Amino acid sequence: MILVRSNPQFSNNIININFKNYEKIHFVDLENIVGRKPFKSKKYIEKMFYEFDKYWRNHVDSEKDFLFVAANYFIINQLRLKYGLQSDNLYLIPINGKDGADTLLVKSINIFIENDMFFQHNYVYIASGDGMFTPSLKVLSEIGIQTKVVALFNNINRSIYSAAQKITYRNFEELQDYKLDNVTVFLMDYISKSLDYDFNLKQVLFQKLITVKKFNLDSKLKTHYIIEIRKAKNNKLLSKNVINRLNKIPALVEKLYKLDIDVTIKSKSVKDIYL
Repeated sequence: MILVRSNPQFSNNIININFKNYEKIHFVDLENIVGRKPFKSKKYIEKMFYEFDKYWRNHVDSEKDFLFVAANYFIINQLRLKYGLQSDNLYLIPINGKDGADTLLVKSINIFIENDMFFQHNYVYIASGDGMFTPSLKVLSEIGIQTKVVALFNNINRSIYSAAQKITYRNFEELQDYKLDNVTVFLMDYISKSLDYDFNLKQVLFQKLITVKKFNLDSKLKTHYIIEIRKAKNNKLLSKNVINRLNKIPALVEKLYKLDIDVTIKSKSVKDIYL
């Protein structure tokens, strides 16, 4: 575990890292995957440890991966106290202020891109849904580096959908309890964003605001999804902008999940929409 401070020497402190012997390179905005503003309380610290442990178990190979974790100073100190790892492939970056963690992680990625430090076998994971990462994601794709965004439901900037090569949702509990796959959650997430829903995944599922049914009638045919929307405020489903966004769903699913689908969207407020 190496502490890297956000001072004028920041670039020099990371410029000599060699990713040749690593597979996945993680850039983790810890506050973003927790989904709450940092607060000095026992409850918040327990939540932070829980989410970090979950991310580690689900996405990290401690022998083959390299991690950069950025967060508020007191969060980084808590990580150091709990784990105390003597590892040269885990960099902790303490930074206070709004968007501070995302800004430094983006800066790190851009330094590595500009200095040609990524290898073709590297797979870049970004644990944040912030739109700040969009330009870097696009450049990484252009130079042939695989990318994956790991983020919370309804906490992904719209620009991320087209920039990332894959999106995995960090809502571990809901995914396990409701036996949901990433495509189903993506459909709920994308539609929630398009309709300006301000709900988390558990609320959407519990209130049945959006329900998704999957049909595989024939292995040679497209997978068919029927999506029912319980309510769309202010007749959003009549908006041309919203319809244009929804029309992108099949192409996005093919890009993000390598799945050929067609979609029927049902709602009491409009006629069925076929995608």
